[in-house]
Amino acid sequence: MLHANDPSTVLGALAAAFEDNEAVAAPVGVWDRDAAIVVLVPPVSAVPERRPALTPAGNPTLKKLTKTETASMYAEMVAGFAIVTAKEAFAVAPGLSSVRLIAVRNGAADAFGEKKTEILVGVRFERSVLARVDWANAEAWQVLTDAGAEVAFSMRGRPQARQALDLTGEPGLAAVLDAIDLDELEA
Repeated sequence: MLHANDPSTVLGALAAAFEDNEAVAAPVGVWDRDAAIVVLVPPVSAVPERRPALTPAGNPTLKKLTKTETASMYAEMVAGFAIVTAKEAFAVAPGLSSVRLIAVRNGAADAFGEKKTEILVGVRFERSVLARVDWANAEAWQVLTDAGAEVAFSMRGRPQARQALDLTGEPGLAAVLDAIDLDELEA
């Protein structure tokens, strides 16, 4: 049934496979040879504030990250979670040829205390394209932008921080966002 992409079988297999992931992921649909998946990524505060470095004398130290370094590390983390989730989906469901994935995070609460969900990245990965990636030499964000199709993301500011997508021109992504129950996803 997995090779035939029976939707209920594939959804069940993907949900079971994602249960132990560091970033919460949930399959939301299967159509023909395509799956749609939502992955909840950690906030930017998950990036460490410091990185290992050496003093001029050669002694080890911890250097505070710049805003640019933090933004870059966060982009790599978001892309990494997206890629790992897509690769796991392909490993579990051999009949899939593509995965449509959105990476979301918990945004700031509004004036009423309601949690806002933000989409950081929307991307479609083709199994055949990911199979050609030179994994030993490519970084996660590069893989996402080079190997992904229909890539949607937003960067703002001097350090090019990844921001929530403006969904005004993205009705499909807006519909998926409206259908997501973060409390259920996090449970």
